[in-house]
Amino acid sequence: MDKVRDSNVRPIQQRCGFVGGFRLSLHFAFQMALIAFATVTLKAVVSRADLEGALTSALLTGLAFAGLGLVTGELARRIVEEQVQTEFETWKSTHLSELSNPQEDSNDANS
Repeated sequence: MDKVRDSNVRPIQQRCGFVGGFRLSLHFAFQMALIAFATVTLKAVVSRADLEGALTSALLTGLAFAGLGLVTGELARRIVEEQVQTEFETWKSTHLSELSNPQEDSNDANS
């Protein structure tokens, strides 16, 4: 019984752990920074602003959105991991109770 439980739980815990999680937040932050940078740059080109001011503004906006994306991505990762862990614990408790009492089910079927 312990071998069944250990073989099912360990891979799930490894997938839900911090391994690779921060990389997801960085990816989201990078995407937000690029979108902000491109938006401000495009706005400056359309309005025919000076190059130095436009790039400075775009860079600062990109940095601000990178920080925001890092925080938002980390928050999203934690929310998803917590939800997955809760669902897994619910699934584990129902299925392990079924595995631990197979005799009762077979006795009910024979009656």
